[in-house]
Amino acid sequence: MPIITINDKQIEVEKGLNVIQAAERLGIEIPHYCYHPGLPVDGNCRMCLVEVKGPRGFMAQVGCNTPCTDGLEVRTNTEQVKNMRQGVMEFLLHNHPIDCPICDQAGECKLQDYYMKYGKYDNRSIVEKVHKEKVVDIGPTVVLDQERCVLCSRCVRFCSDITKTNELTISERGVHSKIGVFPGYELKNNYSGNVVDICPVGALTSKDFRFKMRVWFMSSAKSICQGCSRGCNISADYKIPNVYRFKPRENTQVNDYWICDEGRFSYKKNKENRLLESFENNEQVEYDYSVEKFNKIVKSAKAKYSSKAIVALASPESSVEDNFMLKKYMKEVLGSEKVYGASFKPLGFEDDLLIKADKTPNKKGLEYLGISISEEDFIHELEKKEIKLLIVMNNNFILEAGDKVSKLLDGVEIISLSPFNTETSKKASLSIPVSSYLEKYGSVVNFKGQLQKFERAFDTFELDDSLAVSEWEFFGKIIAEVNKTNYHDIEDVWKDISNEVPSFSGLSFYEIPEKGLNVPEKIKKETEEKERLQKEADEKAKLEAEKVEAEKPLQV
Repeated sequence: MPIITINDKQIEVEKGLNVIQAAERLGIEIPHYCYHPGLPVDGNCRMCLVEVKGPRGFMAQVGCNTPCTDGLEVRTNTEQVKNMRQGVMEFLLHNHPIDCPICDQAGECKLQDYYMKYGKYDNRSIVEKVHKEKVVDIGPTVVLDQERCVLCSRCVRFCSDITKTNELTISERGVHSKIGVFPGYELKNNYSGNVVDICPVGALTSKDFRFKMRVWFMSSAKSICQGCSRGCNISADYKIPNVYRFKPRENTQVNDYWICDEGRFSYKKNKENRLLESFENNEQVEYDYSVEKFNKIVKSAKAKYSSKAIVALASPESSVEDNFMLKKYMKEVLGSEKVYGASFKPLGFEDDLLIKADKTPNKKGLEYLGISISEEDFIHELEKKEIKLLIVMNNNFILEAGDKVSKLLDGVEIISLSPFNTETSKKASLSIPVSSYLEKYGSVVNFKGQLQKFERAFDTFELDDSLAVSEWEFFGKIIAEVNKTNYHDIEDVWKDISNEVPSFSGLSFYEIPEKGLNVPEKIKKETEEKERLQKEADEKAKLEAEKVEAEKPLQV
């Protein structure tokens, strides 16, 4: 691998890295606008100019388009580099409108940040700024302000190289150059919101987020999009009790740097149709009463019909921990193995970039837990006509399955635990609220087997004084009364998961890497290690047997 020197510090890097990436490894920031690790290199903003040693000494060169080769010497902190950065900033701000007080990008704008770090020059301009169009409607999700644009071309490259839809272009020349859509076109693809994320200034802003919240008032939780089985990494930006936006988090193993628009705007669902109070036969009751009633109904059904008459329907939309604790509750408290994870949610649109047809985030997780996701298995159980009590966890099967199962529910009492007021919860004799995924810690497994954890943004009670808890906490309190094990923290649940689920053996929630862990690869490595140890043991036994045989006295 190449060994290069940056500011007299040597570092060994992989072949193919550029100077910006190598400097980042040393904790050295090289400012840039046009460069983005997920896009082709353009090298047009010149903000990343550094000094690179060549045949004629150190010369100015752009860091983004300079590959790391063995022996390369770079300087980023000289007076010359400082002057070049100031000069670039002066050119970029010469016609900039300075809309900071009303700009959505304020607080996360690279023009602001880099001016304070590398600019701080006296304004020498004595001419009128060049004016361009403002508040340009270029599509259903994005607004363009041409005056703020620094022509980094990130958005153009995104549409040409990532979505391959080519809606955006740069037209005109010189100081009159501007970003825009091709005549007769709109920025209307399934990933259009990403151009707002990658815009380093306030030229492209989101219609949905525009003027709603200043970024410095918000906190951010590392979460996972629940919109499909891809499991894109997102940042959930919120100010209690509201979530204001989802933004993609970089994870090259899952979603690179992007998310689809459907997932981006799914944050709104957290407050839509929420179930925050308990209901018995559609009459509101106290939460504590509903928990007591839950236990009474279950105990009564078990005593009257036996545990075989009680079935649980788990959820590929709930976390690994929630489904594990439901299964554990059924087994240890009720003595029943009848837990199904069928989802009747129809398959949707799929493309070759991120979007998957399976619109559930954790179907693979159910498989690793040993819970059947087969619709046929669950329907077959209903057809036996043995079920008297059905415990449904976050699964709107009544709406999604329709007549396929509704005619099989005669004589079946339903208890529902759900964060939303669904058709299933309305039909249930007892409906208990639980936390949504934004209000708890948990993990899901995507279609590739990538186990990923997500953080809690805020507690459910902070949303609307609800007493609801996560599903794993709900069942954990009941299980604790039986096996005397306390489940105060999600790590307590993972101690059991690690011991009882072979695919997750040896894992800890807090030690799951930020970008996830691939379960099939983990299983493969463990299998290979077992085979290696077994082979060594067999060879050792063979050698010892041969040794014993060789030491036997010769018989005449």
